[in-house]
Amino acid sequence: MIAPAEAGSTAHPLLTFVVATAPGGSRALVDSLASSDPDLYECIVIEAASVDELPSNAAADARGEFVSFVNSGDRVRPDALLLLRDGLHDTDIDVFYSDEFVDGQVLRKPEFSPERLRNQFYWGHFVGYRKTLLDRIGGPNDDFAGARSYELALRASREARTVVHVPGALLAAGATAAS
Repeated sequence: MIAPAEAGSTAHPLLTFVVATAPGGSRALVDSLASSDPDLYECIVIEAASVDELPSNAAADARGEFVSFVNSGDRVRPDALLLLRDGLHDTDIDVFYSDEFVDGQVLRKPEFSPERLRNQFYWGHFVGYRKTLLDRIGGPNDDFAGARSYELALRASREARTVVHVPGALLAAGATAAS
């Protein structure tokens, strides 16, 4: 399912959410975007227990400038896409990650450090990859079951021109079937 930017449209939204959802799973992510400007995003919903179960070609049809792999139970702050639109005007930014709400508390992330990332996957649930970077390095790697998000982050950080931390909790992590 692709929504709300209509499939076949020539518009290129800012962000494509690739949403992992179990059969009958939560629609919290899609519902949390209801008040957002529909020209800023699209959602591609794929049946998977979690982000780490998405297939390697999950973002193949994404039309957004950035792609974010999220779980269906996650929720996006109402003004998140406007903040991203206003903050991502540097054309060298290939990856962004933000603070997030976890268990009702703000989890603040540090500024980007390749050394720290090699030792700890601190980027968390809301990471955006420039689509051209994903096309170049490939999407989630099927050989890393259970650690696809981390492995993708490591590959992307090596190839990205610029990785930025977007301050502010833009996403609330929800429960998944796999968590």
